Amino acid sequence: MKIMGIVGSPRKGGNTDILVSRVLEGAKSKAAEVEKVHLQGLNIHPCQGAFSCEARKSCVLPDDMQSLYKKLQEADGIVIGTPVYVGNASGMLVNFLDRCRPFISFLDSLEVEKPALSPVEEKALLQDNTCLQIWKGKSYEELPSTAEEVMLRSIHGYIEKHPSSHPISAKRLAKGKKGVIILTYHQPGEQKYQGVVDFLLFNLHNLWGLEIMDVIPACRVLKKGDAQEREDLMQRAWKAGQLF
Repeated sequence: MKIMGIVGSPRKGGNTDILVSRVLEGAKSKAAEVEKVHLQGLNIHPCQGAFSCEARKSCVLPDDMQSLYKKLQEADGIVIGTPVYVGNASGMLVNFLDRCRPFISFLDSLEVEKPALSPVEEKALLQDNTCLQIWKGKSYEELPSTAEEVMLRSIHGYIEKHPSSHPISAKRLAKGKKGVIILTYHQPGEQKYQGVVDFLLFNLHNLWGLEIMDVIPACRVLKKGDAQEREDLMQRAWKAGQLF
């Protein structure tokens, strides 16, 4: 069993890092193979939003996400940790989640009907690299956007039959993966940032399909090492790791 920890904090050795590590220790006590990844320092470009990944089932941007995709696909469990910055998950974690768009697809959804394509259109769809061209500095309005156009035609076909609804995207990660979510912040109250929890649940559970084993809202931690001094948090993180 492989468990992967993602630290969405720039502070290595900080409270988020401490608690992610503690969850991994709990998993390791159950003979899991564990790995921790710090997003800080990785070269991860922002999502370009042109949906090349819909057809390719992978991202065309050449950066450190390429190795992370493989690790996430191979992991049986994923631990996501983030500090709360200005009322939201850290920017680096939000950027990381944006770049996980290849893990969902409307073209693969059983709820939509993919439009009939000519051989030329099918080839253009499978070779779509609009996101890469935008990243290289080309203007979006001047580029073909085959993947986006075909995806939107599929979605609009569904909406014509179901005007008050929207199709549910297909999940591309393997079924059966589990997850743990950690938030760290200095304000009191475990419900203080429920909106951040909901955002992470939407991504990890609704979109990726993870079974979330625990959500740990680590309130009242700020100074370096605060989390380590909280027996309740350390115990809860350890036990969460043993749930994988």
